[in-house]
Amino acid sequence: MSGLKLPDCWETLRAGFGSRNHHMNRISVWILLTLLFTGSACGPDQATQLLEITQFEERQSNSVHAKELYEDIVNRYPDSPAAQTARARLTKLAEP
Repeated sequence: MSGLKLPDCWETLRAGFGSRNHHMNRISVWILLTLLFTGSACGPDQATQLLEITQFEERQSNSVHAKELYEDIVNRYPDSPAAQTARARLTKLAEP
C-alpha cells in the first residue's frame, strides 16, 4: 500500500494538519471536513477551494501555515488563477 496516492481532496485535508497552532489547526480541520463531506473539497476547482482555506488561515493570523498552503497551491496548480493569487500573497508575506 506504500504506492497508494490519495486524491487531491484528501491531500487538501492532510495539509490542514500541518499547523503548529493547535486551536487554529482544529478549526481548519473542521472546515476541511465540512467541505469534504459536502462534496466541495473534491470538486473541479480544488485550487480555488484550497485558496479560500488558505486565506482563512491567514485571516486567523496563522501566517506560517498559510504560507505553506500558498506554496502548495503554486506547486500543485501552477497555471490556475488561484496560483497567481498565491504567488502575490507569498510575495507580500515575504516583505519585512
